[in-house]
Amino acid sequence: MALNFPNSPSLNDTHTHNGLTWVWNGSVWEMQGSGGASVTVSDNAPSSPTHGDMWWESDTGDLKIYYDESETGAGSGAFWVSANGADSMVGISTTAPTNPQTGDLWWDSDVAALYMYYNDGNSSQWVSAASGATGAQGAAGAQGATGPVAGSSSQVVYKDGSNNPAGSSSFTFDGTNLTVGGNLNVGGNVDFDSSKIVFDSGGNVLKWADNVAAYFGTGNDLRIYHDASNSYINDQGTGSLIVRASRFRVNNAANTENIIRADQDGAVYLYYDNSQKLITKSDGIDVTGELQCDTLDVDGSADISGNLTLHGNLDMQDSDQIKMGSGDDFLINHDGTNTYVSNYTGQLIFRTDSNEVSAAFVPNGPVKLYHDNSNKFETTSNGININGFMKCDNPGVYLDALDWSTSNNYMHSGHQFWQVGNNWNNSTGTFTCPVAGKYFVAADAQAHHAPKSGTTYANLIPYKNNASYGLESVATVASGGTGHHAVISFAIIMDCAANDTIRVYSNHSFRNNTQNHLTIYLLG
Repeated sequence: MALNFPNSPSLNDTHTHNGLTWVWNGSVWEMQGSGGASVTVSDNAPSSPTHGDMWWESDTGDLKIYYDESETGAGSGAFWVSANGADSMVGISTTAPTNPQTGDLWWDSDVAALYMYYNDGNSSQWVSAASGATGAQGAAGAQGATGPVAGSSSQVVYKDGSNNPAGSSSFTFDGTNLTVGGNLNVGGNVDFDSSKIVFDSGGNVLKWADNVAAYFGTGNDLRIYHDASNSYINDQGTGSLIVRASRFRVNNAANTENIIRADQDGAVYLYYDNSQKLITKSDGIDVTGELQCDTLDVDGSADISGNLTLHGNLDMQDSDQIKMGSGDDFLINHDGTNTYVSNYTGQLIFRTDSNEVSAAFVPNGPVKLYHDNSNKFETTSNGININGFMKCDNPGVYLDALDWSTSNNYMHSGHQFWQVGNNWNNSTGTFTCPVAGKYFVAADAQAHHAPKSGTTYANLIPYKNNASYGLESVATVASGGTGHHAVISFAIIMDCAANDTIRVYSNHSFRNNTQNHLTIYLLG
C-alpha cells in the first residue's frame, strides 16, 4: 500500500499517516519516534544504512528493514528485507516467482534454500540469503555452497556462475555426457584423443591425425581424411557428391597456379602448368593445343583450331562423311556397300612430299601417274599415253639380238632385256607358260639374201607345243648380193594352258643382230 506524501516539501515539513509521523530532512522523509532507527522514504535505498534501519520504497509502497547478519551471528551478509506483512512477497515453491520486486523472498522447497530478489545496480536476480557462508553451525548445509541438485547426480552450472536455480543452466555433466544449453566457448585445448583429434587453441585449428576420418551422414556416407601420403574425400553414399558455389576454383598449395575453375552460368576451365588447355562453351568445347584420346565419340560437330592427333581408330558409321574445304570440296565416306573419295573442286592430287606429285585426277580429264615427279602414264579420250618403256609384272620375257638354231631354225640365244619369272630357256628358245591364260607373242627379224642367188622367201611362224599356231608371216628377199635383206614380223595372242610351250620357227637363216626381237607375256 503506497503513501501519498506532499509534493515539493520544505525543510522540516511533517506528514502523518496511521499514527506515524514523517519529517522532511531536505532529502528524504524520516519517521519520528522509531526508537533510534532511521526511517527513509524514497524511491531509492538509503546509502550507508545500519542494522534495523527502515526504508519505505515510495514508488512500490514496500517497507523494508536493513538486516545485518553480523549483528545476530547468522553470517556476514547485509541486505534489505521486506516487512510489509501481507504486502510483502514471500514465495514457497520449487520454481522462482514471476514478476518479483526488489526485496521479495523465495523459499525453494526443492533444495531447502532461501533467496532474495536483489538489484546490484546493473541487473536484478535471485541471490542466496545464505550468501555462500557455512552458517552458524559451521557445517555445510542447505545454506552453504551449492552442491549437486537434490535427487540428481548431474553437476549444474548456471549462467550467472552461481547455483541460482532461477536461470537456465548452461550445461550439465552426469559423469558420462556433457550437455551444453548454449554456445561452448573454449579458451584452451580440447583433446578428444591425443592420438586422433586435437583442437589447438594456439593455432585456432582442429587437427585430425593420419588415417583419422571426419564422418558425415547417419550412415557415414562421406569421409574426409589423410593417410600420411594422400588426402581423400570419400563419398560412399547412394547420392551424389555436390559442391555448390557461384565460382569454384582449385589452385596449387601456394595459390600461384590455376588448376580447375568453374563459373556459375558459365564455363569450366582446365589448366596445365597454369596454362588454359580446355574451356567449355555453350556449343561445345575449345581445346588449346593437341587433342589426344584413345576413343573420340562425337555426336555433333567438332571445331578444332589446332592439331588432332589420333593414336587409335577414327570410327565412323555408314554414310558418315569426312569433309574438307570451306565448301565441303573433298569428302570420304562409306555407304555400307561402297567406299567413296569425292573431289569437287580442282584436281585430286597425291603427293609424296610438298614438291613431288605421285598421281593426279583431273575432272573431265585424264588420270596421271608419275615417277619421280615425271608423268609416265596418262589416260586420253582415245586410250592411254605411256612416256617411256612399259613393263608388265605378269610372267613374260623381252629379248633382242636373237640367233637361229642351225638344226631346227628356232629363235634363241638372244640378249635379254627383262624377264618376269624364270620361264624362258635361252639355249633352246622355249617359253613355258606358268599358268593358264592369254599370252601375247610378237616377233620380228631381218632376213638377208647372201650367199644365195635369185629370189628367196623367208617366214616366221609361232609354235605352241612344237606345232604351228596361227598364220605364218612371209617376206621376199630378192637376189643381188650380200647386202640385200628384208624385215619380217608377226603379233598374236595365244590361248595356253599351264606348262604349254611357245617357240618361234623360221625356214630361213636370219642375221644375228639387234634387228631381231621377241616378246612374250601373260595378258591375263
